[in-house]
Amino acid sequence: MDIYEYVHPDDVEKVLSISVIAMKAGDMVDFFPDKLMRFSIDYRILNAQGKYIRIVRQTTMLEKTGDNKLYTSLAHCFDISNYKKEGEIEFSWDGVGKDVFYDLLRKEWPVSFQKNNSSLTYREDQIYNLCLKGFSSKQISDKLCISIHTINTHRKNIKKKLKQF
Repeated sequence: MDIYEYVHPDDVEKVLSISVIAMKAGDMVDFFPDKLMRFSIDYRILNAQGKYIRIVRQTTMLEKTGDNKLYTSLAHCFDISNYKKEGEIEFSWDGVGKDVFYDLLRKEWPVSFQKNNSSLTYREDQIYNLCLKGFSSKQISDKLCISIHTINTHRKNIKKKLKQF
């Protein structure tokens, strides 16, 4: 049984793509058992009652092989439906390897998910890039010193312009 069979059809391609990039990043980074290396992603998945719920999956790397390949990881999934029912998939990388993950993401993100830079305003481009780095709307709001409502309006405009984001 493939877990991705239960992921919402609108989410599965992005979840798979981002997860593969995260695995590649994990393989590229030297592992230190005492340093945090965690990848998080939220998406919709079918529960036992046949309804889609939104979960966040947090995967922590625990061990690598002698040739620096991921060997053991621990994934926790939490139902976040009470906090976030709708919206785009959000993801982040915490700890060692964060720069590697976001560099790979920029290089390997499928063309169908990429933006056309010329269609975005300067502010939309700022927000888009922060979203790609895994920042939430609240974090972007704090970082850019503008209201969360303004951030969400920009995100809606970005989504319309890019038709995929």
